[in-house]
Amino acid sequence: MENRKIEINLGLVCNNFCKFCMNKAPLKERKFPDFEFLKKELGDYYQKGYRAVGFLGGEPTIYPRLIELVSFTKGLGYQEIQIISNGRRYSDKNFLERLITAGVTRFYVSIHSYKEEVEDKLISVRGGFRQKIQGLLNLRNFQKNGMIKDKIFLNTVINKLNYKHLKGIVLFFNNMGFSDVRFNFIRPEGNALANAKSLVPRYSEVMKYVVEAVKLKEKLPVNLSFEAIPFCSFCEYGIEDFKDYVGEFKDADVVASFGEKNKRDRFNVAERRKNQLRIKKASCRSCDFDSVCEGPWKNYVKIYGFKEFKPVKLK
Repeated sequence: MENRKIEINLGLVCNNFCKFCMNKAPLKERKFPDFEFLKKELGDYYQKGYRAVGFLGGEPTIYPRLIELVSFTKGLGYQEIQIISNGRRYSDKNFLERLITAGVTRFYVSIHSYKEEVEDKLISVRGGFRQKIQGLLNLRNFQKNGMIKDKIFLNTVINKLNYKHLKGIVLFFNNMGFSDVRFNFIRPEGNALANAKSLVPRYSEVMKYVVEAVKLKEKLPVNLSFEAIPFCSFCEYGIEDFKDYVGEFKDADVVASFGEKNKRDRFNVAERRKNQLRIKKASCRSCDFDSVCEGPWKNYVKIYGFKEFKPVKLK
């Protein structure tokens, strides 16, 4: 049985200012959470039976006491310690080695293109792509040396600047030795909503390129999944066994903790998506996947409407 997982947000402080970010608060106004609060959260959830934890942000690798926090987490007895990061700080080999030694077992790196100019434009950092690539090379070397025993996972936000390159993204990073990619359809909130005209594509524009990426399974040993793409978008394009690629079928039950010194917020990730962030129309009730599918993002529907989505009836 897979470990129950808690995701702990280390604050919204970041070393990027991504155009597709769901937050739009100025970087100077963002804060890190209290260290003692984080320790208490970890202890409380361990007592509740959680044995896997993911640290995210913002950018968790710039949290000043991250090494200490990871060591504390390992000492509690957590069996799986994940970092969900933009990967830029992994270009510092010594920092990365300290993280691994402290107890991190699994790495997720967010990278959104194999084209330097596209990546740097999306994250608003000149030279960011080169840092990420060096970070990935360092991760791969530690993995080859046996210091990282788990797979290394890549996260990519699908948007107007990269959706035609999904196949190229998979091929490029597979050639680097990475075979697990999670594609997340852009969520129009914060910066992403402010930049919706230039960044949010229609599903009908994207699916041709999703199909191209999926068909690489026939040629390469790659593992792909897609988050926030409604089931009917897959079915319309006739992808066989499309359930193998839909996040709702793959995602484990995860609780998230967002906390600052004077604010605490905890929620089930899947329930929040389903009940607050995504939406379905009345006719979706007749779909054979109604009980599983969460529909598109609410703000996507405000931009483009429901016209693209039709109930699926299996033969």
